[in-house]
Amino acid sequence: MVQGYGIAFNEWIFDERIKNELRLLIYISSLTAEKGFCYASNEHFAVKFKTTTVTISRQINKLLKFKYLDIQYIKNGNVVKSRHLRLTKMLTAVNKNVNGAVNINVKDNNTSNINITSINKRKSEFKNSLSLFLNDFDKDLLNDFYSYWTEHNEKGKKMRFEMSKNQPFNIKRRLGTFLKNRNKWKGENKKPVYMANRQTEQEVKKTYNNLSVASQEILKSMQ
Repeated sequence: MVQGYGIAFNEWIFDERIKNELRLLIYISSLTAEKGFCYASNEHFAVKFKTTTVTISRQINKLLKFKYLDIQYIKNGNVVKSRHLRLTKMLTAVNKNVNGAVNINVKDNNTSNINITSINKRKSEFKNSLSLFLNDFDKDLLNDFYSYWTEHNEKGKKMRFEMSKNQPFNIKRRLGTFLKNRNKWKGENKKPVYMANRQTEQEVKKTYNNLSVASQEILKSMQ
């Protein structure tokens, strides 16, 4: 929310299909301003608009149908921990001028986040989201995954996962792909390092034994 205001695009106002859902959409817009997503529950919306959760659920489904919202479920195993609602068209910057007025730059955006919070805070949020998968993936892979997807562009405004074409960014699916790629990079047919070391050890012993036999034969021929 920007100073208590929700932001509405003109196309929302003139779309007759969502005239009953417009107030909810504007309110969700205000709640996404800080983090780029809204995690408020249907119960919260029902209280705010003095209606039922069934009505809210129907309105959200309609906004999803007409591509005004995206939805992502944050899970721990099979248990849904929270829900993130994002606008498919979002604010990219909100700045105040000297007189205190608000200048808003808007553009179509297929990414899932807006550059409101600092990049370090967004990195921290991304890192926290990975903690849900500690039981499914090893820590080294999660650290590599974090380092790869939090690289940012030259201007430092967006990270790699925020610039990904496929949004919302499905962490679990991406982790699965990352694991497959890591195995491919390492070479699936290569022996583990400890086996390679063991093989080298055996080769040295074999060479030593061959030299010993050769030396004994030379000594016998000299007698």
